[in-house]
Amino acid sequence: MIGIPSRLFGFRSPATLDGLRQVVEVAWVYLLDSNVFIQAKNSHYGYAICPGFWDWILQSRAIDRVFTIETVRDELMVGNDDLSR
Repeated sequence: MIGIPSRLFGFRSPATLDGLRQVVEVAWVYLLDSNVFIQAKNSHYGYAICPGFWDWILQSRAIDRVFTIETVRDELMVGNDDLSR
């Protein structure tokens, strides 16, 4: 997983502007590869074991905090399992 900061929500870091201290909102945006999905499904984050993980991915995608690329989608769609559905 690669975290890329964006100034949306989340982590707060101090910044100085004209001698005044202000808080800058920073959020992390994640680019997920196919291994994240495959290992999660096959290990501790299976759908029945940890549905909250999958809900988090869907919710984070809905607010543009989690992304993947078409190549990953294509790789996952080839299989005949829950990831391809």
